[in-house]
Amino acid sequence: MAKKMLISALIFCVFLVSRADAMVSFVVIETGLADEAPKKEYSMLWEDSFFDVFFDAGHIISNAPMMRLPGHQAGSFPQEAMPKLDKAKEGGAVFFIAAILDYAPAALIPDNISLQIFRLAPHEKVHGLQFNTGPQRTAMESHDNVRAIIRGVIPYLDQR
Repeated sequence: MAKKMLISALIFCVFLVSRADAMVSFVVIETGLADEAPKKEYSMLWEDSFFDVFFDAGHIISNAPMMRLPGHQAGSFPQEAMPKLDKAKEGGAVFFIAAILDYAPAALIPDNISLQIFRLAPHEKVHGLQFNTGPQRTAMESHDNVRAIIRGVIPYLDQR
């Protein structure tokens, strides 16, 4: 009887370990804003939504502190964020996502959003996505749009 329970427990553990989803780390980067300006509420919405969406999808999720850069060259990964990527790799993350939110100085929401998805071992860019935000009518619409965009990233992680 004890032998059957041990075998059952081992099978369960093997199944549980094989089902575990990838650890994902992310950073939200604000660009185009003055250093002394407070963090934008829309940027914090992105941070919260990353946690919600990836946790709901079964991924282990972590983040690097939000960054602010004076500008960003479209399609490129900011070198200032490279230490965040390296730290995520050291922490065991399999994927790293940079969400770059390009603001006009007085804007409440960014004009453009760039998502860059990296596999960390071996280090390679998996995919890049660009979005124009357009007008948002309500806070709930903004929330729903951000969550939908982040949910669209998950299939790129499942192509391991």
